[in-house]
Amino acid sequence: MITKGLSILTNIFIGIGLFLFIQVPILADGYWDWWGEDRTNVNLVAHWLTFLILTAFVSGIVLWIYHVNFQRYPFFKGISVKNVLATLAIAALLVIIQMVLSFVFSAHTESENNEILSLINSPLGMITLIGSNFVSPFLEEVLFRGILQNYLTIHLSMIPSLLLTNFLFALGHGYDIGNALGVFITGLGLSCLAVSTKHLGTAILGHICVNWIVTIINVVAN
Repeated sequence: MITKGLSILTNIFIGIGLFLFIQVPILADGYWDWWGEDRTNVNLVAHWLTFLILTAFVSGIVLWIYHVNFQRYPFFKGISVKNVLATLAIAALLVIIQMVLSFVFSAHTESENNEILSLINSPLGMITLIGSNFVSPFLEEVLFRGILQNYLTIHLSMIPSLLLTNFLFALGHGYDIGNALGVFITGLGLSCLAVSTKHLGTAILGHICVNWIVTIINVVAN
């Protein structure tokens, strides 16, 4: 029992390491101070090449781990229109919940939004949009819902595995109680999508939609 517990704990820490690993592509969406860059002096070609190479490398490693060890659900093959519409509706609901929780608990929402807008409006804005709204959601869903959640369901029952998966998901994203709680609920919704539809693609699509809706709201509101 103790050996099994230590094994699970070790693999969870490996999962945390993988979470840090999938953040590597975002190195391309910020200014490289060590290269003397600022807003008026950016090597866009170097940033795009770095972004594409790192994204391909990290995606390849994560997808290999998923396909070899944990693949239970197909990505997008066989997803019905009904599932897509349900995913869009759930994504919108999750964003509303996030906004309410941020309003109630967070004292830093405005500064966080300004930081996001500053990145979007920078010369690296397109990389930021693609990285934040396509690449990160895809990699995070393969890691959390594809690898970690499937691993935990082998050793735990469904509900504890979903709760633990999304506790770790929130831990990696939460900046304060409101944000962490919002991310936890969002992750739980995405986990339920993957389980109920038996498609990892619904969780990926839902995560992409959540991020895009939040981005659009921030842009329009400011």
